[in-house]
Amino acid sequence: MSRALDPSVKIALQNGNPKESFERISTVLVSSQETYLEIEILPSSHVLDHDTYLLQDAGYIGIPKMRLVQAFLHARQILNCVLFHNKSIDDEVVMKATAVTLLMDSEHLTAANVRKRVLTRGTSLGERRREDLIRETFLMNSLLSSRLHRHTKSPVLWNHKRWLLRQLRDGETPVRLLHEFEQVICVAAERHARNYYAWTYARDVIAMECASPTQQASSVADSILPIVTKWCRLHHQDISGWSFLLHLVMLFPDKAQGVAEETLSLVEKFKWRNESVWHFLRNLVLMPIIQTKKSCVAECVAEVWTKMKLGVEDDTSLEAITLDRAAAWGNFK
Repeated sequence: MSRALDPSVKIALQNGNPKESFERISTVLVSSQETYLEIEILPSSHVLDHDTYLLQDAGYIGIPKMRLVQAFLHARQILNCVLFHNKSIDDEVVMKATAVTLLMDSEHLTAANVRKRVLTRGTSLGERRREDLIRETFLMNSLLSSRLHRHTKSPVLWNHKRWLLRQLRDGETPVRLLHEFEQVICVAAERHARNYYAWTYARDVIAMECASPTQQASSVADSILPIVTKWCRLHHQDISGWSFLLHLVMLFPDKAQGVAEETLSLVEKFKWRNESVWHFLRNLVLMPIIQTKKSCVAECVAEVWTKMKLGVEDDTSLEAITLDRAAAWGNFK
């Protein structure tokens, strides 16, 4: 397949200053505000003036795709100078170049590694290093929570954020647990369904908080469980969210009965027969605390299952198969 550019694309790329596109876009990316950037890539059909490189309204950023490509071409030249020609370039310029590169390509592992290298150079700078890490967190959170095609489910970006989490912990910077879930994890999981990488990162955050000597496990459960249960009930077909909720319940088994009762109430009310919910319920029933404790959860699940099954008209439908599998696995038929 030919790699030649369409003539119209060549003309569009030449219509503007790549360096100016780079400066305008990168300056916005490396800035810090109270709220995260909401970045959108404007399609080629969205024609702007010759001198317009981006649209900005407070934290809302619209970047024409052609301008981003121009900025990326300039950023790539900077990266090539650093990686292959061993030229000495100011760290601020390198960080701008890698920010534009990651906006263009969320899987650009080299750009993420270069950013790590720059950030670890200042390990002895104390407060300055802490500020750099916080600024880096702002960029990562903006990319992960924006309405971008691939960024919200990028393993490279989530792994980079996980690395940042460890750096902040080593620097004794507290993690804003509620903020991480409400403003980043749940947002990214909503904007990209079945976001395995977001919920895997959530597991790491919970594990770190539970292992912290200054954090009580009960407070973690009380603060995070309501957020996650609400998210799952608003996205009841998302298997990744329900799997994380099951993980939480297994970490804090004393919360299992309350979560089960609330979930069953909604299942019965809205007649949920999808696999995600029943995968959660069938595994919940198998928990030792549910089976050994004097609890009516297993019986309640069986009763709700019977009502859901009676409402299925076709025994060969996907809903019927899902319910039968759940019953066989959880042994509550």
